[in-house]
Amino acid sequence: MHIKERSKFDVNQYIVENELRSLDDSELTQKLDDSKTEISRCRTKRKEYNVNLREHLDARNIINSRVAEIIEQVNDTKRKREEIQSKINLLKERRGKLDAKIKETKKSNVSIDGLKMRQNETHREILLAVEEQSIAHETILEVSGKVQQLQKSGSQKQELVVEARRIANEWHTKYVHHKNLIHACKVVIRERKDDEKKQN
Repeated sequence: MHIKERSKFDVNQYIVENELRSLDDSELTQKLDDSKTEISRCRTKRKEYNVNLREHLDARNIINSRVAEIIEQVNDTKRKREEIQSKINLLKERRGKLDAKIKETKKSNVSIDGLKMRQNETHREILLAVEEQSIAHETILEVSGKVQQLQKSGSQKQELVVEARRIANEWHTKYVHHKNLIHACKVVIRERKDDEKKQN
């Protein structure tokens, strides 16, 4: 039995080589040929699933980018809605002061037409701001629904990414196994040739 010195002793490789040493030449050659065929298939499958993985990653990343853009739009709309609410609060405050002034002025029998006009104008501004705020709120709800749909789609793509990565890794593991098996077969064949030369 041949034990080759290795700088890094690989127990698994040694075990495989020992198992191969029990095969006759034709069985060893068949094992080598089978592994060469299989390694080619594993390489092809691994590449196929890595391409598949890349496609799913790209699709997921596009969805995630779109989600980020839409979330930024929602945040902008929320800021706008908050600004409108501040404006509404100021207008209501102004209208309240006008209401108080009108009551005060009525008691003194002074004309309140100018105040009434300002009060009506403020009220119209409030109604317009409330309508604008309502539109912003509806937009937020609508866009939030789109975000949820896109996030669901992104999650589905992520599941496909994980599955494709898992399968690609399985093919890679098989590839490495056959690569090591080929190496072990070649080591055993070389040992046999060396033994044959020594015997002659």
